Amino acid sequence: MSASKEQQLFSHSSGGHVDVRIPEQFESEDGRCTLVLDTIGKEDFATWYDIWAALVAVDDMCMKFGKFGRAVEIGAFGRLFLDISFNERLI
Repeated sequence: MSASKEQQLFSHSSGGHVDVRIPEQFESEDGRCTLVLDTIGKEDFATWYDIWAALVAVDDMCMKFGKFGRAVEIGAFGRLFLDISFNERLI
């Protein structure tokens, strides 16, 4: 995941101005970890750096111990959130 500081529009809509269509799912190379990025509203503005910072915080607090983690209030309007979970069958 690139940690760019350029503002992006994250949205459920598929329009001409949308940079990232969500929900977006990412999986670790080993398949043990899944991250889902979504919004509680229609859209929000954020940078990939904001997403990366939230991911690092959740990783440090939750994932080290094999627990589910969630970061909320990401983005200009605080509408984005991310969930991180382990695939326990592969641990």
